[in-house]
Amino acid sequence: MTIAGASATMYSVDGLRFAHLYQIAKGFQMCNGNSPGSPKIYVDCNNAWFRGGKSVASVVTLLIRLAVVGFVAVPVCDGTRPIGKQATPMRAAAREKARIESFVLRAKITELQHKLNTQQLAGEERDDIEKELADSNTALKRKETASQNAISDNFVEELREGLALERAHDEQGSAGGSVAEVYLAEYQADPVLVQSVLSKECVLVISNDGDIAVLAGDDCIEVMNYTRDDQIKIRTTSLKTLERAISYITSSAVRQAKIMSIRRGTGSSFYPIFEGVTSLSARAAMGLILGCDAIPKGLPGAGPRHVSELLEQYKFRKRKRDEGSDIDDRTLAQYLLIHLYNQMDNFDRKAVTALHQAVRYEPVNRMPEKVDGDEGGDDAANREEADSGEGAEDDEEDGEEDLSHREYMNNRAPKKLTEYCRELSSGRRARSWRRGRLCLSAAVLGDAHTASSRRLDASSASNAKLMVARQTCANPVLRRSMTKPYCLGCYAGSLLVPEADSEDARAIAEKRAELSSNGVEHVNECSVEEVNDLYEQREVATARITGMTSEVPFPLYATEELDKAQSEYWTPLIDINLKEGGSFIGDPDLKSEHAPKVLEFFASLVDIQSSEKRTDHKKEPEIYKVMPETCIKIASKSRLDSGYRVMCRAVRHNLDSKCPPVDESSCELVIDSKGEIGIRLGGKIPASMKKNVYDTELVCTATELLCCKCGCQSGGSQDKQRILCVHILAELYKLVRCMFGHRSEHILLYLVSRVVGCTVDGVVNPVPSDNDEDWMWRASDWSDDEYASVKRSIIKMMSAAGEVISDSTSNRSIVELLDKFHACTEQRKEWAQRCKVPPDPAQLGPISELTFDSAVKQTQVALKIDKASEALKSETPPSAQSNESEATPQSELTEEAQPTEPVNYLKILFLVNAFGYDMSTSTSVGQRLIVERAKKEMGRVFQAAIRANDAAKIDMKNLVEASKTRSKVPKSESQKKNLQIKKTSRKPKPKSVSRATRTITRSEAKKPPKKSDSRPKYKKCRYGNCGKTNRSNPELEFLKVPCWPAKQLKDTTPVEAVTNHYGKVLVLEETLRRLSLPRTNTGTHYICKGHQFVTVKKSKNFRLRPTDEDNITLVYDVTVPTTQTEERTLPSTTTKGLGSDRKINRLLHELKSSIADPVSGDDPSLFSDNEESPEKRVSALETENERLRSEVAGQNFGRMQDWEVAEESDHNPINPVNAVAAGLEPSVPTLTDKLPFSFELKSKLPGDSKTTQHQHSQDAPKVTLDISDAEIHRRTGFNTKEYLLSYIFVVCNGDIAKIMRRSTVLTWFEEWFAHFEYKWGRTVSREIDLKAAWGPDRKWMMEMIDNKFRLEVNARNMWPTYVSHEEDCKLRKSKWDEKYGKFEDENSLRVVMWDMTNIPACAFSDPNMNRITYSVYYAMNCFKGGVFVQLCGWMGTAPLWTGAVSDTDYNKRAGYIKEQHQFAKDDLVMVNGVRGYRAFLNIYDKGYRAKLVAHREGEQLVLQPDFAESDRRFNRTQTLRSASVASDRGGNERAVNVAKRSWYLRRGFLPNSSAKRMSHAWMTWSFQSNFMYDPVL
Repeated sequence: MTIAGASATMYSVDGLRFAHLYQIAKGFQMCNGNSPGSPKIYVDCNNAWFRGGKSVASVVTLLIRLAVVGFVAVPVCDGTRPIGKQATPMRAAAREKARIESFVLRAKITELQHKLNTQQLAGEERDDIEKELADSNTALKRKETASQNAISDNFVEELREGLALERAHDEQGSAGGSVAEVYLAEYQADPVLVQSVLSKECVLVISNDGDIAVLAGDDCIEVMNYTRDDQIKIRTTSLKTLERAISYITSSAVRQAKIMSIRRGTGSSFYPIFEGVTSLSARAAMGLILGCDAIPKGLPGAGPRHVSELLEQYKFRKRKRDEGSDIDDRTLAQYLLIHLYNQMDNFDRKAVTALHQAVRYEPVNRMPEKVDGDEGGDDAANREEADSGEGAEDDEEDGEEDLSHREYMNNRAPKKLTEYCRELSSGRRARSWRRGRLCLSAAVLGDAHTASSRRLDASSASNAKLMVARQTCANPVLRRSMTKPYCLGCYAGSLLVPEADSEDARAIAEKRAELSSNGVEHVNECSVEEVNDLYEQREVATARITGMTSEVPFPLYATEELDKAQSEYWTPLIDINLKEGGSFIGDPDLKSEHAPKVLEFFASLVDIQSSEKRTDHKKEPEIYKVMPETCIKIASKSRLDSGYRVMCRAVRHNLDSKCPPVDESSCELVIDSKGEIGIRLGGKIPASMKKNVYDTELVCTATELLCCKCGCQSGGSQDKQRILCVHILAELYKLVRCMFGHRSEHILLYLVSRVVGCTVDGVVNPVPSDNDEDWMWRASDWSDDEYASVKRSIIKMMSAAGEVISDSTSNRSIVELLDKFHACTEQRKEWAQRCKVPPDPAQLGPISELTFDSAVKQTQVALKIDKASEALKSETPPSAQSNESEATPQSELTEEAQPTEPVNYLKILFLVNAFGYDMSTSTSVGQRLIVERAKKEMGRVFQAAIRANDAAKIDMKNLVEASKTRSKVPKSESQKKNLQIKKTSRKPKPKSVSRATRTITRSEAKKPPKKSDSRPKYKKCRYGNCGKTNRSNPELEFLKVPCWPAKQLKDTTPVEAVTNHYGKVLVLEETLRRLSLPRTNTGTHYICKGHQFVTVKKSKNFRLRPTDEDNITLVYDVTVPTTQTEERTLPSTTTKGLGSDRKINRLLHELKSSIADPVSGDDPSLFSDNEESPEKRVSALETENERLRSEVAGQNFGRMQDWEVAEESDHNPINPVNAVAAGLEPSVPTLTDKLPFSFELKSKLPGDSKTTQHQHSQDAPKVTLDISDAEIHRRTGFNTKEYLLSYIFVVCNGDIAKIMRRSTVLTWFEEWFAHFEYKWGRTVSREIDLKAAWGPDRKWMMEMIDNKFRLEVNARNMWPTYVSHEEDCKLRKSKWDEKYGKFEDENSLRVVMWDMTNIPACAFSDPNMNRITYSVYYAMNCFKGGVFVQLCGWMGTAPLWTGAVSDTDYNKRAGYIKEQHQFAKDDLVMVNGVRGYRAFLNIYDKGYRAKLVAHREGEQLVLQPDFAESDRRFNRTQTLRSASVASDRGGNERAVNVAKRSWYLRRGFLPNSSAKRMSHAWMTWSFQSNFMYDPVL
């Protein structure tokens, strides 16, 4: 509760810390003589909840912070709100009123939003509505917040749980503080805090209410603003107490500062009315006058000043009484209560006394544990039946009550309660009061929960008094008189506001939060109407799925069955130790009657029916080839769909290297209630993307999943859940994989020893005797169905164990099957060796030879099974069907042919020199090698070198010129060849075979022979009035107008052919129109060459495909004859244009006539009344003429603009008739040099990337040879332009044709620049970035990238892999000569350093790819490759392999050791005049096992740091040697860093990437680095 105006009556100081509070409490504890130990501080937890963020976590944090500094923090919580507290129903009424008003605002917001969306509003009106809408939304949020401003009913339980989780009750920190158990008061926490101060338990209390310090007296200090450590405020009613508290602060500076900063009251107003008043009764009376929870408004108009005046009057009365005046002997409390009674309307003495007792005598007891069978601590609202008092006898209204069972403040219990308080203390509800004056008392003292309906006193707009009405509302109609109470329920009903606890009554903020949690995006931007609609529809999408979940059968039983000691649904049979294989078959507890079901279960784990059709796909998913029927049934019946994802995840988890083997799982056989044998399996499955490991357990039979649980979030760890997560099936699949290993074989071997009649070690199992009757199994004991079941199970497990099953197998008996299986051990072992789960070494090879498919083939097991199924067709085992030995993968080979041409170092050097760069000044090892090797070539062929130098200068000029402009894509060699074939003349017709002469008839003989016309074919020009013919003008050449294309278009006709077809049609139509011929004319026409041709832009609308619904419009440039108007002839038939053109023509003619005859002019406005001279008239006419000409030109300009917008082309010439009439030069079309009757497509077809290239061919180059070195370094990594060009010349071997070879419209320099920019990967890292940066479609850009990669790979293959020993010694630093010898030394060493590194790769959905790419060392999917560096700094790489390969295995099989041997044999070293072989010295890290491999390949040497076996210590020599090797290998680490400096390599292999492109980038980057950077050594 709160005392109104309490702040104006107290002393306060702020800016304190928790440590200061502890010092104050400790000082009071020592001075008051309290028991030693940590001081207590009582905390009003309900107040802390409201002030600290309205969360339990904030309260727990506050309590722990108090305990850390040394307090024993006592949390006190409210219990049942007392009946005498009117503030509680008032707050409830305020919340209800705010809720109702929020719904009114909702309707208003919806109406305003609808008005904005549907009506056409003016600007100001729209702005006003938008402002009103924004204000309404703000008010809605405020009202909804006010309607929800209530503490949770489970606050006490949540607080206790939070303290327990944080272990707050233990000692916190070094000061010895802790948090006590939660003190749940029977009613309010305030009297408990007051009593703690009055009983000297503490001085400090945590509360922002002022009533605690008022009622507890001057010795109480309230702590406020406790949410910030440096802003804590304390206040008290006594200045002496506050000064004393400050004196206990240990810091003198803080003490002095706080003494000076003591505040009195709230500023200007200060009335210390409580200071020095020791009577609790008097203080309670002051609180009633000021206003407290019993009377929130207090005495109308009364404040601290009024009470101060009453105190002065009482002191005056007391002085008068002491002086002997006849004044009654009233105490201060009585004086104040009488004043209250006299000033309050409708208050009598009983009401005032009841109010006073409600404040003074509120109990401080704990909440009882149980009340009338209910749990203790519940609120009265939840104990309605207990508090109703039904069936209880009426209490005596007279006489005293026994109040000894309650404790009160100051340990003073009332002798007798007033009639009203006594009646309410019996636990009854508030009665229906008869007297009107008691209605207010009931409102003051009544409990909010005891009223069946409420009335709101609206006499004040800012405050609402909740009044108790009768059991039924007297007037259900809302009375809007502001001076009378009205019912909130009726108010809500009249506004159609839903009830508070209904689903429709949820606040908009709550709905937004739930929608956001359900995945609705931008929910905060939705209007109120949209939020309501979305909230109503939130379950629509999932309702159908939610309803179908009940139809999912598996698991059959809830998780709690696994936690029971004995389940009613299954019974344990025997325990299985999976580490002992199939030895459980020999368990004596496994009887003969159990054998068929046991074998049937384990056979179901290997029953894979890959040929069965399960989906409607053309090709069945590979997952069904590796999953047994049991797993498929469990997965499909545990999901709404087919369970495909569950099965895929099971395989993926099994192939995870972190997954423990099935041998570590617990296992037992069980019998379910139907008599089926199953298994109870429990183990650990690691998470896919986290470090968590989940405990899984399941119980299943061959056909049903009985129960399961998992420790993951979806695993159904709750007792009542039935959930199959993705980890549970993975545990069962571990057993499936084990069965395909040796487990099936082991089970059958133990089965042989138990079945009577089988042969073991040449001895037939005898008939069981009495001793082993129960242990031996006889096939005759089984029924026919059981016998057939055992036989099927044995055949399935034999197949899984590697036995080849033929058609004759099913005709054999059980004993024959077991005997045959037992005899074929070698065959089984060989097949089992092929079925091992670890990846086959043959799969661990170069990535360029692999295709990384998504998930088509899920596991390698499927391939094994396919091979086994093929082998079943014959009696021979799978391994016997091939005589080929296991092939060892070779080193990576590129798809290009091995280069045969040598490296032309001279040409490379001369090209670089022609560009103006002296390569001899470079520090990169690659460029220094070029200089050295070019010098040797120059000495051998000096004259050829001179010619090469001259040619290089010419080539360099051509390169510079070609880099300045773009052009169309050059034709490929195949296109050129096809074009040549088309241009060749047709083959001559074969000579006709001579035929026998036919006899001429008499009639034929009489006919005169036809005269042959020797003249040429008649041709006439159809252009206008030309009429020239080839006979009258034999020297004149004629052009034939194209004919209609005869080709019929089909659905399969290529797009290019369709566009060409309609281009020809457009040319013919435009030509016929210009020749004034009908469009349908099909005749043959000619045009003489005396006429000119122009290129005009025309569009054609047609269907690209006959089946298309819509037409497309394409624009062409067609070359056709000029029109007669364009040839500046104006015949009478020439059109005069539109209406505006005709008007201009008329005005021009009138103007001409006026100029010719000024007197007879038709326009009188041009002249005056003969007052002007003829010269002035002529001048006026000329001015008007100029005006009209400018008008014609203006209209012409407007028409040109319209034409440009519509046609996206040049301007449209003006009407030539008007141009001639205006004296302007008529526009003449630009003549063209293109072939007559040709066309060119200008539009872009959908998906036609070639057209895009043609468009970009007109663009200016993005980069040229003028680009700065800084930009080159930023975008490609090359330091300078010279370094970039040098490497291009190296890649192309100085061949200018290769350098200028292009795949796109980009210049040769742009293509190389784009390639290196993509490879460097800083500014362009994606394929779409290439298109955005350079223009052409990314398909052509990637083709260009691949072409450049091929050139780089070829160049790398042409260059020697290693530097010769002589060059290495010459180019390396001199420090290496001391350690490894000079070139001339007889014992000098050819050194190369090797190391392995990884290139990250994505996680593949194909489990097999995951397995062969996962590296245990790097703990990730990756590729691994070797990096070498020689002492001169020359570096290189070996091919990338899959990440599962070990460094040692890579070293053996990659092939670079063999390549080094061959290189050393070719690079013989001349020492003392003798050429000799000098092997490589390979420096490795100590993780390699390479000495034997290196020795076998040319006796190469290996240098590594020394190994330490077990705990053996190194000696001095070993330590120094290891340190020396480690120091040398530091350069190799830098080489590894350089080899991965390209961002394309550093980011790794992404989904849908090209493995070949990644391999090319890996192999060429280190080669490129030799020409980019300084040596790393």
